[in-house]
Amino acid sequence: MADRFYTTGGTLSQDAPSYVERQADRALIEGLERGEYCYILTSRQMGKSSLMIRTASRLRNGDHCHVAVLDLSAVGQNLSPEQWYDGMLLRLGRQLGLEDEFDDFWLDHPRLSPVQRFFEALYQVVLLKKPGRFVVFIDELDTVRSLPFASDEFFAAIRQCFNERSQDPIWERLSFCLLGVATPSDLIKDPHISPFNIGRRIVLEDFKKNEVAKLVGGLEADDRGEILLERIFGWTNGHPYLTQRLCRAVAEQNRDDAAASVLQAGTIDGICHRLFLSNRAKERDDNLIFVRERLLRSDHDRAAVLDLYRKVRSGVPVVDDEANPLIGALHLSGVTQIDKGKLRVRNRIYRHVFSATWIKATMPDAEKRRQQEAYRRGVIRTTGLAFLVLVAMTYLAVTAYVQSQRAKTRLIAQNTDNGSRLLDDGENYDALAWFTENLKLTKEGSVSEELGRKRFASVLRHSPKLVEILPHNDAVRYLTFSPDGLLLLTASDDQFARVWNLNAGELAFPPVSHGSSVIAASFSPDGSRFVTASADQFARVFSTETGEMIGVPMRHDYEVVQAVFSHDGQLVATASLDDTARIWSAETGLPLGESLQHRNGVNHVSFSADGKYLVSASLDRTARVWGVTEGASTAILELVHEESVTEAIFNPNGKLVAT
Repeated sequence: MADRFYTTGGTLSQDAPSYVERQADRALIEGLERGEYCYILTSRQMGKSSLMIRTASRLRNGDHCHVAVLDLSAVGQNLSPEQWYDGMLLRLGRQLGLEDEFDDFWLDHPRLSPVQRFFEALYQVVLLKKPGRFVVFIDELDTVRSLPFASDEFFAAIRQCFNERSQDPIWERLSFCLLGVATPSDLIKDPHISPFNIGRRIVLEDFKKNEVAKLVGGLEADDRGEILLERIFGWTNGHPYLTQRLCRAVAEQNRDDAAASVLQAGTIDGICHRLFLSNRAKERDDNLIFVRERLLRSDHDRAAVLDLYRKVRSGVPVVDDEANPLIGALHLSGVTQIDKGKLRVRNRIYRHVFSATWIKATMPDAEKRRQQEAYRRGVIRTTGLAFLVLVAMTYLAVTAYVQSQRAKTRLIAQNTDNGSRLLDDGENYDALAWFTENLKLTKEGSVSEELGRKRFASVLRHSPKLVEILPHNDAVRYLTFSPDGLLLLTASDDQFARVWNLNAGELAFPPVSHGSSVIAASFSPDGSRFVTASADQFARVFSTETGEMIGVPMRHDYEVVQAVFSHDGQLVATASLDDTARIWSAETGLPLGESLQHRNGVNHVSFSADGKYLVSASLDRTARVWGVTEGASTAILELVHEESVTEAIFNPNGKLVAT
C-alpha cells in the first residue's frame, strides 16, 4: 500500500491519496479565477507541478475556462528562437484543439519575429475566436537559462500582455501562471528592459501539522499512525518530498516487520539516517544533491552564499529581503525558510547534512586564505596588547594560585575525613585525558567539582571493569557529577543517558533510552533525580535510585538543548530551539504558566539561587530575565548583544546576571 499511497518523485496525480492541500491551493485557484497573473517561484520538490496539475483540473471543470500547460523542459534546449516558440505553440494547439489554426497562422506571418508570432497567435486564434477565459501554465521556466539565446523578451511579452488590459479588454480573458526555481529578477536579466514586476506571488510553504493528517492513512500502523507521523514531522518539518519519502520508508518497514519496531525508541531516527544522513545517502538522494549544487554552484559568489548560510545556521538574525540576491540563492536552494520575517534552517535533516563542518569543508580556498590572514593579523595585534597587561596578569595568577592551594588543602582535609583516597595532579590529568579521548567528548558539562574529578580518576585507575564499559556508541554531548561526587551522568548522541557509580565502577542501572540524541543532563541539588534534554523534543526527569521516569515527559516543538533544576529541586527549566524556554513541575512534568518566548532558538537557562527568577540566553542576541511565578510570560529585563547569546547565569546573590 505504501507504494501506491505515497509519491516520492515526479508529479502527483489528480486523485493521489497523499496529496496535501495547503493555503497555496486556495490562493492560486482564487487568483486565477479572478483573472490574475500568478507565479510560484521556489525550490525543487516543493509540490509546484502537483499543485499546477490539480489547479488546472479544477479550472477545466469550471465554467468556460480553457487551460493549457507548457512544460518548458519538454520543448527542448538546443533550439533556435523560431524552433522554440513554434514548439510551444504546437503544444498549445494540441491541448486546445487548435493545432491546424496555429500552424497556419505561423506559416502565414513569416515577417513577424518568433515572439511576435507566438503572442499574436494567442490573440488572433484564441482570444478573438473562442469565448471564455484562457489560462496558460508555464512550468520549469528556469530551464530557459540553458537556451542558446536570451529569453528576456518572452517574459517581457508576458508582462506586455498584462499591460494591454488597460487598452484592450479582450486581454483580460488571458492569464498566465509561472512556475519554476527562480526569482522574479531572474526572468528578465537585461538592465535595459523593465523588470518582471507584475502578478501575484503564491507562497508554497511546507506542510503544517494540521494539514498532514491524511498521510497517516498510508503508514499501515493502525492507531499508532499519529505517533509515527509526529516523529517523522520532527525530522522533516513538513518538507513535502522529505515527508513523503520518510513516510513511505516507515510504512514499508511496518509492512515487512510484524513486530512494528518503529515504535521502539530511535528506529524512525535510524530510518531517517539511512535515507538522508548517511554518507551514501548524501551522495544519492536527489533532493540533497539539488540543495548542495544550488548552494555551491549558484550565479553568486560561493563564499558569500556559504557565509550567509553559516550565519543563519548559527542563529544570527537575517531578515528576509527579496532584493538581496544571496538570500534569493538560499531560498532557491531550499535550505532555508522564512519564519516571522527572518531566515532559519528549513528542517533537522538539512541542519544535519549541511552542517558547520560541511560549510568549512566547501568554503572556497581563497576565502579560507583570507580568513587565515585576518586571523594572523588579529594574533599580531593581540600579542601587542597582551604585553601591556602582562604585569597585571602575573599578579592575578599568583593570587589565584595561592587561593587554589588553600582550597586544595581544605578539600584534602574534607576527603580524608570521608576516607577517600586522592591521587596527585598528574594521575588526575592522565585519567581525564583518557576519558576525553575514549568518549569522543564534544562538550564538557559541570565537571568543576574537584571532589568528583578526583574520585573519578581514582576509580578509573583501579577499576578495569569501568574502563571496559565506559565508552558510548557515539559522541558524548554532556557530562556532570552528582553533588556528592559519587555518580557520573553522561548524555550521548547514541540516544542514551547513563549514570555511573564511581565507587562500584559500573552503571548504577541500565542506560536510559531516548528517541534521539541526548544533548544535556543535570542532577537535582539533592542528587535524588536527574533531568535530560533530548533532540526528540522532550525533557525527562528520572530517579537516580532506579532510573525510572518521574512524571510525564516535558514536550517542546523542537530540540530541547538544556534542562536544569531550580535550587530547591521543585522546578525544571528547559531551553529549546523552538524559540521558547519553559518552566515545569519537577514532580509531575506539567508546565507552569505560558512558554517564555524568544525570537529565535533558546540556548541556555538558569535559575537564581532564591528561585525567584529565571534567565534565558537565545540565538536572537538577547538574554531575558523572567519572574518565576505561575502564568508569568513577560520578560522583566532584556539584555541585548551583537551576536547570539550562548549562556546566561546569575551570581550567587541573584542580583547580577552574566551573559
